[in-house]
Amino acid sequence: MLGKILRIDVDTDDFPADATRNYGIPADNPFVGIAGADEIWAYGLRNPWRNDFDPRTGDLYIADVGQQVFEEVDFLANGEAGANFGWRIMEGTQPYNPAAPPRAAAGRSVIIDPVYVYG
Repeated sequence: MLGKILRIDVDTDDFPADATRNYGIPADNPFVGIAGADEIWAYGLRNPWRNDFDPRTGDLYIADVGQQVFEEVDFLANGEAGANFGWRIMEGTQPYNPAAPPRAAAGRSVIIDPVYVYG
């Protein structure tokens, strides 16, 4: 679960035979059907320690603690899912390891930059 935001439905039980999984998985989660990833809503976060929903729009703001230099605030608009916020490739808006700058990889989702970086 490191660096991910999970989305589950606590009012249903999709796994009645498994006493450790007393929840449901929303059918519109972005990784439903991928083994071990059904619950994932967003990923690429290092240490999301606070988050808040805008009460008017439903947008999500995520405070993510960086590794060495930067802290960041990430944004996920209401209705968006499957976001990759870039951790371990990026810290804030900079490459995490400048000696090995990020490069595009086939099949990888686009990294979403933070809306605010400080540190």
